[in-house]
Amino acid sequence: MKKLLLIFLFFLTSAAVGCGNLQPGAVQSARDTPIVTITAGKVFIPGPGYLLAAYLIDTQTRSCWIRIGEQLGALDCGNLMGVPGAAKYLTWFAAPPSSGAPAEKSVPPTQQGGAAAVENI
Repeated sequence: MKKLLLIFLFFLTSAAVGCGNLQPGAVQSARDTPIVTITAGKVFIPGPGYLLAAYLIDTQTRSCWIRIGEQLGALDCGNLMGVPGAAKYLTWFAAPPSSGAPAEKSVPPTQQGGAAAVENI
């Protein structure tokens, strides 16, 4: 089942990246899915040449992935905190409270039906 989910995520994000802005730093999020795609740019790999790389954030399962070409690999979401545009989707990495009070439980951004949104940062 997990492998089927990964395959679904790959095709879903491939469609989102294929139809959207491919400039590095472009943030794409469809309102009817919890998947956010951040284009990283082109990466040179000896053999196949230049491949498109993108970061994928699943706000529902709180998991992160990197896609280079057609290859998908798991990624620690903490590594994406420095990527422009990613922090606002990584709501479960809230800063610790300064007053000593317990932190509020963060909730992933809600996704409502509609067209995909593209945000250039």
